[in-house]
Amino acid sequence: MDFFDSTTLMFCLALCHLLCGPLLWLLRAPGAGQRAQHYWLAYSLTSALLFGSTLLPLPWSANQQALLLNLLLLAKGGLLLAAFRHLLELPRPLLLQWPHGLPLLAFTLLASLLLPAGPALALALPLLLGIGINAQLAWQLLRPRPRPAAQTLAGGCLAALAGYQLLYLLAAMQDGALQLRFGPALALPLLLAAWLLPLCFLCLGRERELRSLRRQASQDPLTGLLNRRSFEEQARRMCALHARQGQTLALLVIDLDHFKRINDRYGHSHGDSALRNMAAIVAQHTRSSDLFGRIGGEEFCLLLPHTDTAGGREVAGKLAMHIRSVRVLAHEPASSLSASIGLASLQPAGAQSWPQLFEQADQRLYRAKHAGRDRLVWCDA
Repeated sequence: MDFFDSTTLMFCLALCHLLCGPLLWLLRAPGAGQRAQHYWLAYSLTSALLFGSTLLPLPWSANQQALLLNLLLLAKGGLLLAAFRHLLELPRPLLLQWPHGLPLLAFTLLASLLLPAGPALALALPLLLGIGINAQLAWQLLRPRPRPAAQTLAGGCLAALAGYQLLYLLAAMQDGALQLRFGPALALPLLLAAWLLPLCFLCLGRERELRSLRRQASQDPLTGLLNRRSFEEQARRMCALHARQGQTLALLVIDLDHFKRINDRYGHSHGDSALRNMAAIVAQHTRSSDLFGRIGGEEFCLLLPHTDTAGGREVAGKLAMHIRSVRVLAHEPASSLSASIGLASLQPAGAQSWPQLFEQADQRLYRAKHAGRDRLVWCDA
């Protein structure tokens, strides 16, 4: 018995997609990536229908059968592109953009209906479509750097498949005539990809879920800044490094003035909005190397590497000015925000560790609040 005849291989391809798609969908994690999982399920079922339809004796002409198969192939490719795009948050591929997708669809319709029956209609046209789809997705997957290993594996698999299919098509052009036949040489690489891609997709989904969990564990849900635990972990490392290297480091502890009054007067939703706006305005005027986090209520910390006390005072003055430009209600000038700031420096002749640095800056913030608010205290005079 020949286990590699075309009928058996088509059945294996259809069965593989029919099993892998629903299985991955059932194993999906709740939360992010649900849309990508739905696209993957649709891709798998469309692929199963594509390969399964070749096993059925359809009472149609060769052109009608080619039209059905090529439309299913386009749908399968579009769903695969959409699944990876939504899972990895990639740019929209060319084939999913109307200016490029519509001409491809028109070409497929005309070629399927006008080409005479033969190898060009039965295999050459589907191969060309498959090469274009695989190459497009491979480019999308391999372009970002750095990228997860599973993404590299999936992109490499698709690039290899597209290259192999192109070489197979070129080799079949002998003396100007196509010598194409669907057999193990074409089906086995497709079968390998049908098993490998779901595994890569599953691994990428798990990596996305883990990234989301890590982000949730380290971010403040209201402002999107680092939360206290994550900020202090990074601040301790940064302080230790700067102290060891004898480099300057400044800390600003920023507290939004009269926050309880804002909540009582304008409501908690406006209070939350004030915190988000203040966080956004400070983040806009900091460097990528600075460390900014919300450590509680209306209190924020900004750690400035390679910055001495004078530099910290300059930064604090600019931030205070920008914070005053924010209003709780845009049409009410009296609703402008203000902040009190305590400043401490690691070097020179300052604190020598993160606990000391924070304690010193926090005490100076306390003095700024009791001195009338909306001011900066940077020394212990």
